[in-house]
Amino acid sequence: MTPGRLRRLMNLWPPYLAAGIHVLEIGAGYSHARVRLRRHWFNRNYFGTHFGGSLYAMTDPFFALLIVEGLGRDYVVWDKAAEIDFVTATREDVYAEFHVDAVLLAELRAAAADGGKVLRWLETEVRTASGSVVAKVRKQIYVRRKRPAAATPFMPVAGRGALRHDADMTDLKTLIHQLRVQRYLITGLLTLLPLWLTWVVFRFVLGILSGISAPGISALSSGLATAFPNALGWLDAEWVQFVIAIVATILLIYFVGFAANRVFGQKLLALFERIIARIPLAQTIYGGTKKLLDMVATKPEGAQRVVLVDFPHREMKAVGLVTRTLRDETTGREYAAVYVPTTPNPTSGYLEVVPVDRLTPTDWTLDQAMAFIISGGAIAPDRVRIDRADAP
Repeated sequence: MTPGRLRRLMNLWPPYLAAGIHVLEIGAGYSHARVRLRRHWFNRNYFGTHFGGSLYAMTDPFFALLIVEGLGRDYVVWDKAAEIDFVTATREDVYAEFHVDAVLLAELRAAAADGGKVLRWLETEVRTASGSVVAKVRKQIYVRRKRPAAATPFMPVAGRGALRHDADMTDLKTLIHQLRVQRYLITGLLTLLPLWLTWVVFRFVLGILSGISAPGISALSSGLATAFPNALGWLDAEWVQFVIAIVATILLIYFVGFAANRVFGQKLLALFERIIARIPLAQTIYGGTKKLLDMVATKPEGAQRVVLVDFPHREMKAVGLVTRTLRDETTGREYAAVYVPTTPNPTSGYLEVVPVDRLTPTDWTLDQAMAFIISGGAIAPDRVRIDRADAP
C-alpha cells in the first residue's frame, strides 16, 4: 500500500475522527510522518485543553508503522512500552513528527540478524504550531525477524510463496462475494441518504432558530462563564450556546402563541399590525403572508383543499392546493385559486385559476399531499381518483 493511500485510510478510521486526529503526511518510503490533533468542543477536557489520552493516541502507532514498512514483512514489530511526560497544557492545535532513517533501519536489521528480539527506545515531542513543547513521548519498539516456516517436501519455498499470494487473492475475492459488499454498500447508502437529507433540513431549521436568539445567549453565556469559570465555565462551549439558543427561541415562539390566544396578546398584535400598515413595503409582505397562512389553515368553501388539476394539459394531472374560491361577476361561474407546488421544493410553484367543475377532488390531507410532492411521488396512498365523476 502506498503511503498516500494509507494516510487517507487512517484519516477515515473512526477512533481518529472522533478524537480529532488527522494524519497530515506520510513520507515517501515511509521515512517520516506528521500528525495533527485539533481541539474541538467534543474532544476537550473539563479545563478546555486536550485530553492526555488524545495526546498519546496521536503518537501511538507511527514509529512501529514506519519501521515495519521500512524493514519489510520479514520482521515482527510491536510497541513494547511507552512513556509520556506532560510539559504544559494548551488550547491550540498540536502536532507530532516521526522520523525513521536508513541508519536506524540498518542497525535494527543487524541487531535482529540472529533471530533474537531487539528493544529500542525512540522519542518524539508534541508541539504547538509555534514550537512550544506540550508533551514528550518515548516509545519502546520490539523488533524480531520472523522465524521461517517449515517447507513442505513437495513444494519449494519460493513456489509456495507465489501460490500463497494467489490463494490470498482468491480468498479475498471469495470473502468479498460472501459478504455481498456491493449489495450492502448500496443498501446502506439508500438507507442513510434519507436520514442525511432529514438532518440537513433540521440543521437548516435549527440554525435559523438558534440564530434568532444567538447574539443575546452568546453574550450572556460568555459573561457567566467569565464571572464563574469553575462553576459555569462549560457555558462557553459553542454547542451549549447553540442548544440554549434553540430552546430559548422555541420558548419565545411558544410564548408568542400563548399571548396571541389571550386578550392582551391580541391587543398587542393589533397595535403591531397598525404600525406595520403605515410602512408600505412591509404592509405588502406582512399582509400577503398572513392572508396566505390564514387561507392554508382554513378549508375553502365549495372545494376540497387538495385537488388534481389538468396541468400542463388535459391528459396530465398535477396536485394542487385550493387557496380560495372566486365567482365570475358576469357569468356567475365559480372558480378556484389553485397553487401547484413543484417537486421536491413545494415553496415554489404555479398559481392557476381553474373552474371548480374542472377540479378533481381528493380525500388527501394536506400532510399526505406534501409528502407526495416532496418525495417525488414515492410516498402516496394506494388509491387515488384521477378522473372526475362527471367527466364525459
